[in-house]
Amino acid sequence: RGMTTTITPQSDPVGGKLVTYTQAAKTRTTESGVTGAADDIFAVEVINATADAVFLKIFDTVAAVVPGTTAPNWVFRVAANTTLTYACPDALVVATGISLFISLDGGTGVAELSGPKGSIVAYLLTV
Repeated sequence: RGMTTTITPQSDPVGGKLVTYTQAAKTRTTESGVTGAADDIFAVEVINATADAVFLKIFDTVAAVVPGTTAPNWVFRVAANTTLTYACPDALVVATGISLFISLDGGTGVAELSGPKGSIVAYLLTV
């Protein structure tokens, strides 16, 4: 499918989970039900090694999301060839579960990543 996702339990003082989502260029596959339960997201980091600005889209659902049909709950823009970290001290409260994907489009569009210019890695720190 061109991407991988891992969950790494974190020991105290963090005590949560580190979600690692890797998406190869030219793919846009939704990873659904990542944590399988309610979570609070306290940090989001995206490493964008492509020549295009990209958008990490996070959905509060465990169901598969069809890109372009469902509005994301949160969207994080990351400029080309940039690493950006978002701190969420009040937490992004996820009531159901986390589904996500990365796109060139900031809305609910279905734009594909263009060209094999690199990969994108997103990290979510959840509790």
